[in-house]
Amino acid sequence: ICIDNSPFSLSCLEWCAKSIFLPSDMVTLVHAETWNPMRIEILPMLKLKCSQSNANLYKTAYSKANRFMQVASVKCATFGRTADKFRVLLVNHKQESVKSVLHRMIEKERPSLVIVGSRGLRRVNRVVLGSVSDYLAHHATVPVLIYKQSLLDESDESMPKRSNKASHA
Repeated sequence: ICIDNSPFSLSCLEWCAKSIFLPSDMVTLVHAETWNPMRIEILPMLKLKCSQSNANLYKTAYSKANRFMQVASVKCATFGRTADKFRVLLVNHKQESVKSVLHRMIEKERPSLVIVGSRGLRRVNRVVLGSVSDYLAHHATVPVLIYKQSLLDESDESMPKRSNKASHA
């Protein structure tokens, strides 16, 4: 499950725990955290200070991502499921996009299913910014399930639940 630091991701996590996961499923939570390194190459002395600052920025981003993964782990447990693995991907936002880093990880790891949320970006924003879920749905070579938060009340029991019995169409 690809998650970010938003209440929407935690909603996706809850839905998956209640509707998708089976006890035998291996669940990996993946979080991509962006960081923006400074780049100054005018004077050698500034370059040294810049590299020290970048190391601190990197550590801060990594710490922030790990704190979020701890919160996600606790939330996952409150939904009755624990994650088997955690992956934190630090993305240098000036060199790569989150979607390309996630795609590369998916192609390397080859999970049986990728679950990603859709925040419902408007068409213009999706074209300009690019949607991670759209990108993964079109480029990943494994199945991608896109979760879109329902307007239904969370206590609505009309949502279908996954059973242990496999059904084939």
